[in-house]
Amino acid sequence: MDIAEDLVQDVFLKILEQNVDLSECKNTESFLYTMLKNKCIDYIKHKLVESSHVQDVADLNYLKASQYALEDESIQFIVDNEMRKILKDAVNSLPPGTREIFVMNKLRGKSHKEIADVLGLTARQIQYQVFKAISILKDRMNYFYIILLICLPLFNVFPNF
Repeated sequence: MDIAEDLVQDVFLKILEQNVDLSECKNTESFLYTMLKNKCIDYIKHKLVESSHVQDVADLNYLKASQYALEDESIQFIVDNEMRKILKDAVNSLPPGTREIFVMNKLRGKSHKEIADVLGLTARQIQYQVFKAISILKDRMNYFYIILLICLPLFNVFPNF
């Protein structure tokens, strides 16, 4: 878990250090996913070099299998499906009103003012509900919260959203 968090943090630090403008990216999710995947592959390759000095063959085989799995594009399908399920379950666990506002804002791209007009609330109430939803998701999802921030647009494939 700590290593995964460090790798994600390294990706964001690299983006900040290189002054990458994510708004110019056509597919931000793919860009971030590829950066993180490459960071994971580099980490595993480094561990393989370290493991070459260690006699533990089981660890070496596990690391090689992990490297091949990351380099295999078909694994992305499995990861995407699991991510969608985790994210969908988390959003569905929100209170109904909060969920509706969160979906309208974060998944459908509506502004606070547009949502307020539709629901007959103030923009401040909408802002609070979005903040509340994010806080709940952050508490329930732990480290998957970072993934939520990166992969949120994937929810567009769900018909009930």
